[in-house]
Amino acid sequence: MSTRSSISRNTSFGRKTITGNILNNKNDINGRKSIQNKSHTIGKKGSIKGKNNNKKVNHINIVNSYIIPYLNDNEKLVFYSTNKKLYLKTLIEAINNRISFYNKIFGLLIGQTYDSKLNMLEMKHKPEELNIEVPPFNLGRGTIKALEILNQESYLRVFLKPPEENKLSEIIIVYKIFCQLLKKEDLLNIKDDREFWEKFSKYVIDNKTDTLSKFFIDSSSKFHLDNVNLNKVRKLVINQLEKINPSYYGKICGTTGLVVFLIKEILIYVGIIEDKKTPPAKIKENLIYQKNVIEKLNEYYNIVKKME
Repeated sequence: MSTRSSISRNTSFGRKTITGNILNNKNDINGRKSIQNKSHTIGKKGSIKGKNNNKKVNHINIVNSYIIPYLNDNEKLVFYSTNKKLYLKTLIEAINNRISFYNKIFGLLIGQTYDSKLNMLEMKHKPEELNIEVPPFNLGRGTIKALEILNQESYLRVFLKPPEENKLSEIIIVYKIFCQLLKKEDLLNIKDDREFWEKFSKYVIDNKTDTLSKFFIDSSSKFHLDNVNLNKVRKLVINQLEKINPSYYGKICGTTGLVVFLIKEILIYVGIIEDKKTPPAKIKENLIYQKNVIEKLNEYYNIVKKME
């Protein structure tokens, strides 16, 4: 979520008043534009006079940057209410919810820690396997051969004539993952499955300059594999990973059964599906990133707890 305009708010908690004048932009751990508060006045003990008390100002930045963007309008009203206790309680709940959310999409199991997972990885692989640069993504020959089958005319029909409702509800996740990898937000913002399919099919037809296989193969070179975007992919595939398999989708839709070769290969490469083909260095990179995200959120939690 980006903040493109200046916002100013007065929020009072009893005798304490925070006056916020927003804004500088800076990327947060989720890739959103964070909101930095340039000047604040907090009354009574520990008050901020001017712009130089970085520790106190940082508290407000944390609220604006990492909490408020995830709240709906009703929750935001609570944030700007006059009840400090409720304000801080909501803050703490919001941070806890983010920690739970990230642990879920990162696949952390009960009893596991990111350190224990890193230790297990280091026991399993040699240092030279873990400390090399992750090789760039390249489609495997098997995937290319599967996609080349799409050149047969019959495989284009699913994009010319919408599938039945029960079939669409099954296959749509594959194409939403494809769209997320391409950051096609205009398509991803469509909530209705039928409308999404109509617009996505039009996108395929309009951008298929040659064969259908070439469209999907060329698209793979445009995938956005940064952590922020991959977190969105992780969110999409929660409870769906076991289905990301050609044998599963091949029984439902021939075209999707071939396209999923591409989706599965990229998910293996980035470590969302961990497989023997996943570069060990990529798994280590993921775990370090995930550990840092959770540690940062825990740091914010502790800061807010001290504000109670």
